[in-house]
Amino acid sequence: MRADVFAKVMGGSLLLAMTAMAGAAQDATTSGTETAAVELQSAAEPSGRPAEAAAPEAELSFFGMHLFSADFENSTSDVSVTGGGAGLDFSIPVTERGTLSISAGAEYWNYDFSNGNAFFPLADATIPPIWEEIYIGTIGASWRNQLDDNWGYNIGFEITSAGEPGADFSDTLTYGGFAGISYAFDRDLLIGFGIGVQTQLEDDALIVPVPIVRWQIDDQWSLTSKRVGNLGGLAINYAASDSITLSLLGGYERNDFRLDDDGPVADGVGRHSGIPIVLNVAWQAAPQISLNAWGGYFFSQEYELIDSDENTVAEPDADSSPLVGIGATFTF
Repeated sequence: MRADVFAKVMGGSLLLAMTAMAGAAQDATTSGTETAAVELQSAAEPSGRPAEAAAPEAELSFFGMHLFSADFENSTSDVSVTGGGAGLDFSIPVTERGTLSISAGAEYWNYDFSNGNAFFPLADATIPPIWEEIYIGTIGASWRNQLDDNWGYNIGFEITSAGEPGADFSDTLTYGGFAGISYAFDRDLLIGFGIGVQTQLEDDALIVPVPIVRWQIDDQWSLTSKRVGNLGGLAINYAASDSITLSLLGGYERNDFRLDDDGPVADGVGRHSGIPIVLNVAWQAAPQISLNAWGGYFFSQEYELIDSDENTVAEPDADSSPLVGIGATFTF
């Protein structure tokens, strides 16, 4: 099965869900070109839930983002990135304090390389782009449980497919698992620690230590782990009003994907990483509708091209560049 078939199936399933349930989704935690470290961080916080009964809940989320053109160092080439995604998450109370969560997500990204080839600067100008369209699909499940008023834990797994349309589906797959434990000192302060393990394309498994923090500093300020679109990290949040929250977020993103098995580097791996810092504005438009927009910079951009034998073929760096994004979440 090809990666594009999988992406169409995922996209079709999400479209059906959107049509059937239109009216509801998420305050940005996904997946999308989810980097392993950030995805595991956002999933690992074992917040549990209060002892009072709660009904099942679902969230449907959408986002779009554009990374403006960035010049490659020591090259005439440049690149811009445009894409977006959707996610569907179900939270099902199973016991008095335990919740089962099931999630699925799909993303599409277009890399527009122009003015030469930064990976092979001396090659013929007619060589095609190393990669262009990337499809990502993710499914996962987790179990959160609050042991008592202070202690909680979370465990779960995730399966991700990331690749070009011409990549063999089985070669696009990575697998991850995580576990975390936390302690709530009171309603305002929770800290903890987790571990995530994620397999990687043409690389050793990634082991991620995950510090967990949720600190309500006062009525308006808080420090939390947070995601906007497919970007995640640590955020300082300011509640400007009952419906408007401003967040300054910083983190690390790394996206890996399998390349076309008939492309210039057949069955290889592309990698794009960097440090996004963004200012997000979230508007609670209605009890079940949250809208957000963000802008910022993507710093320390690095690209890497790896062949099917795990050898690094090229590793060009790109300048920092601005980014913008929008998102919507519907809860039902």
